[in-house]
Amino acid sequence: MTETYTLTDTENGTLPSIPVPHDCVIASISEEDDCLCFRFEEKDLAGHEAIEKICPGAKALTMRFHMDARDRPVFQLLEQKNRRDDAAYEVKKYKKLFKLAEPRKKLTYLNHYVACGQIIITMVSDNASIQLCVSTDTVTLEWTEP
Repeated sequence: MTETYTLTDTENGTLPSIPVPHDCVIASISEEDDCLCFRFEEKDLAGHEAIEKICPGAKALTMRFHMDARDRPVFQLLEQKNRRDDAAYEVKKYKKLFKLAEPRKKLTYLNHYVACGQIIITMVSDNASIQLCVSTDTVTLEWTEP
């Protein structure tokens, strides 16, 4: 099952409500065909409360954030180390994003905020809180079911 959400529709006047894979672990992050791709693959993906209501029985999920080929992707990756004395986020190079989804780091998707032409994603790993701001025109959710 595939669902596509448009973030640049100004005629409608409203932004879409995109399902959130809350507390799901991101297995990999890649850049393919002008898209930033998040892949969620877990044995019990459908067992997560957030997924259970959206797509019961789902085995995997791929979120694709499409970016116009003429405009290179705009990423702002902010990382906050879990230190009591320093609550400030540090701006990181977006290439670091692809390394964050290593199995030993357990990168978890928390939530996202939708704006016109933009999505802000909040994630957490074992040792940091991460915010990612992506300029995108469409978000596609591809569900793999049995």
